[in-house]
Amino acid sequence: MTLPRLDELGPEADPACMGTKAAGLGLACHLGLPVPDGFVIPAGVAADPATLGSALAALEARTGCVLGAPSRPLVVSLRATAPRSLPGHLDTLLAFGATAASVPALTGSLGSRAAALFLVHQVRLGAQRLETAHAPPLRPSPDLEAAVAAGKDVPADLATLAAFVRRIRDRAARHLPEPIGVIVQRMVFGNAAPPSGALVAHSRHPVTGAPGPAGEWTPGQIGEPLTSGRASPLPLAVADRPRLADQSLEAQAAGAFAELRGILDALERRFRAPVEVELTLERGQLFVLQARPSSLGPVAAVVSAVALAEAGTISERDALGRIDLDTLTRAGDQVLRDEGLGAELGRGLVASPGVASGRLVIRPDEAVTLARDGAVVLVRSDASPEDAPAVRAASAVATASGGLTSHAAVMARALGRPCVVSVANLRIDERGGVVHAGGRLLRVGDEVTVDGHGGRLLAGLHPSRWATRSPAATTLLGWAARRSASAEEAPGPWYEAVRKGLREPS
Repeated sequence: MTLPRLDELGPEADPACMGTKAAGLGLACHLGLPVPDGFVIPAGVAADPATLGSALAALEARTGCVLGAPSRPLVVSLRATAPRSLPGHLDTLLAFGATAASVPALTGSLGSRAAALFLVHQVRLGAQRLETAHAPPLRPSPDLEAAVAAGKDVPADLATLAAFVRRIRDRAARHLPEPIGVIVQRMVFGNAAPPSGALVAHSRHPVTGAPGPAGEWTPGQIGEPLTSGRASPLPLAVADRPRLADQSLEAQAAGAFAELRGILDALERRFRAPVEVELTLERGQLFVLQARPSSLGPVAAVVSAVALAEAGTISERDALGRIDLDTLTRAGDQVLRDEGLGAELGRGLVASPGVASGRLVIRPDEAVTLARDGAVVLVRSDASPEDAPAVRAASAVATASGGLTSHAAVMARALGRPCVVSVANLRIDERGGVVHAGGRLLRVGDEVTVDGHGGRLLAGLHPSRWATRSPAATTLLGWAARRSASAEEAPGPWYEAVRKGLREPS
């Protein structure tokens, strides 16, 4: 069997076979968007040496690089691709092919020896994560020269590549009922000479629904620190965070920002929905690494549905079908009853709206256990996919680092939990069971409030009120009323409940 190239998948690639990640890249290739060269091992297809070797040889021929060669080395990423989107739950191995022998060649292409050494360090720790259940997360080494010199290379050969493909699949099989595919793709380097970096961009803001580009970037880095939430990222647009306007992508690489807008518009029109796109900027050139429909908060879902219908991308009927009663109800805004309340512990970025109070917890296992006896607020330095049960159990989440695309933010929005990230002057001492914030010392069990409207973490319990619903919700309800009055098809099973007045959210 010949393994399909990404640019051969076309717009109708079957996600059940190729996985949503590969299908999204196939669509991006079809639209003529920049996607790094690569191929996919479909679900259920064995990565035997002959088949994998043939696809790898073809990739080497197209790129002019060779896996394991000291000069012009081929460096690839391995990404799991599943039939459904599972952000943060599938394994990736980056920089496979980077070895100590390839450092001089990589230094020349990246413009920095430190960047080349980091790739060797990255693949070693990434391989360790895949091979052992409790490997430490990747952290910058204080001395990359010493770390690379003391460590052992991951062999850059076909047999090791095939072994990691099997390992990624075996790990996914532990918690997924269906088989997965694996994408093998030429690496592009966000840690190359500037302007370079990692981006996550939305065609519409995932909280407000406002037109994008909305999202963040981390200059000079590959994507893992951005998506994990360990890095506090910078804005894409100048207007997003005026205090950091000069560090925004728009200010640092205006041409790439304009190109990004076109990429998002093209994908949104084709998906007929707001999209979330992961990209790498390498020396001013953008590359699409993943494209999928966005995970939206309730306000953004309503605003986006109305905006797409008004633009003619979808019909009014489609817009009505995308919104249910619970989403309409939550498209209002839970805000503090008294906006002038004191006891502010810190301010950050609003990642998911709403207001919730509870007892402070800092360990994921504590959140799950203590939530059985009442509301808890999870306060962390950052969050990983393994923290999902804790986020689900908590009434609200606050983190000291991360941005709108961090795991904490994405999980909180999906679950409808108020969330504030990058809270200033917040320091968590997990060993001591205390939190330092706003010049105060808080202990596990103290009562705190997350204000997901104003982006604040507050000491104590504070009452909230239900604010006016969004204008977009009013527009949507007007469409529903008109369709019902004109004896058109019923706008949705929720409409009778709406006519009697929207119920308040629980």
